[in-house]
Amino acid sequence: MKAGDFYFKISQDYAGPHIFQVSIGGTPTDVVDKISSTHFLSSVGINDFLTASLDIPFYLYAREANVVSLKSFTTQSLGDLQMAFKFRILEDHPDKPFPGLALLITNTFPAGNEMKFLGTSHAVPGVGLLAGKKFKDFSLAVNFGANFPQSKTVLGLKFDDQITYGGAIKIPFGFWDPKLSVMGEIRGHFEPNKIQIATAPVEFTTGLQKEFKNGLILQAAGGGAWNNAIGNPRIHALLTLSYSFSVKKISPEKQEIEQNPVWNLYFDFGSSQLNQKEETKLSEFLQKIKKREKIKKILVEGHTDSLGSKKSNLRLSRRRASTVKKILSQHFKKSTIETRGWGSKKPLSSNRTKEGRRLNRRVDILIERED
Repeated sequence: MKAGDFYFKISQDYAGPHIFQVSIGGTPTDVVDKISSTHFLSSVGINDFLTASLDIPFYLYAREANVVSLKSFTTQSLGDLQMAFKFRILEDHPDKPFPGLALLITNTFPAGNEMKFLGTSHAVPGVGLLAGKKFKDFSLAVNFGANFPQSKTVLGLKFDDQITYGGAIKIPFGFWDPKLSVMGEIRGHFEPNKIQIATAPVEFTTGLQKEFKNGLILQAAGGGAWNNAIGNPRIHALLTLSYSFSVKKISPEKQEIEQNPVWNLYFDFGSSQLNQKEETKLSEFLQKIKKREKIKKILVEGHTDSLGSKKSNLRLSRRRASTVKKILSQHFKKSTIETRGWGSKKPLSSNRTKEGRRLNRRVDILIERED
C-alpha cells in the first residue's frame, strides 16, 4: 500500500464441527464445536513502506462446553483485537527474480472471554516474514512466523508458543476473465516446546476471487482439516468482501488524472505505429499532464493480442512501447520513462472476440507523480 491508501475487508466464516474435542471416560466431548464469526479488518498506508491494520472479530454464534462441568452452551462474543504493522523490505518486480518481502509485527489485545474460548486474558505478541512473487501464469505467497501466548494447560493438553506457517497460490482465468482467479491456501502451526499432533493443526481452503475495476474484491472459499488436530474444523466456509481506495484529498484540477491512473493507446493489428486517432488522444493526454503534474516516473507497457507466436508478440509489444516512449521523450526527460513489453501475457479482455483482441493491442501509460 502507498502512503494514505486505505483498505477495508469484511469476512464471514463458519468453522466446525468438533474444533476442540477430547475424550472423557471414553466418551468424545466437544469443548468447542461450531463457530460462526465476522471479521472487520481495516488497513492504512502510513508511508510507502509501512502499513498498519486492525482486525476486530465478532462471534455471532459459538457452541462450546464449560471446561469444568463440560456442560454445553451457545454464546455470542467480541473476540480479541489484533493490531499489525507490516514493513516492506523488498518490492516484487516483474523483471527481477527475487520475491517481495515484508516483516509483520502483531499484537493481540484481550477483548473476548477466555472462559468461552473466544479470547485470552493477556496480550499475545507475534512476528512473521511474508514473501510473494507474481509469475507469468500465477502468483505465489508464503509466510513463516511465531506467536507467543501465555503457557496454559486445558484438560491435560499444554498450549504454548507457536510456530506458524502458510502458503497460497492464485491462478487467473486469463483466457476467460483475467480478473477472476482460483485460489488455494494451506496454513498451520505447531508448538516447539511440545510437538504433538493433537496441538499441531493444518488447514486448507480453496475458492474463487473476483476483482472489480472500482477496487472491490469478492472471495468465496471452502475447506477443512488437513489432519486430525485440536483447532482444526472439519468444514470451513468463507465469504469475503474487500475494498481499497485512497483517502488523499484530490484537488479539482487533478481529479480526472487521479481517476485515470492508466492511459491506454490502441494499435492496429500487427502495427507498432499509432494511427491518427490515437496520436490525437496522446497529444490531449500530454497537454493535461504537462500543465497539471510534476512527473516522477512514467511507465510505458506494450501489449498484443494472442494471435501469432509468443516471441513475435513480445517483440511487437516492445516496439509499441518504444514508439510511445519516443514521443514522450520530446516532452519529458528520458530518465523518467521506463518501457516494458508483455506480449500477450496481460490481456484486458478476452482474445476470443474481435473487440477483445482490439482492446488487447495497446500501450498502457502509468504516471507516478511527485508528492
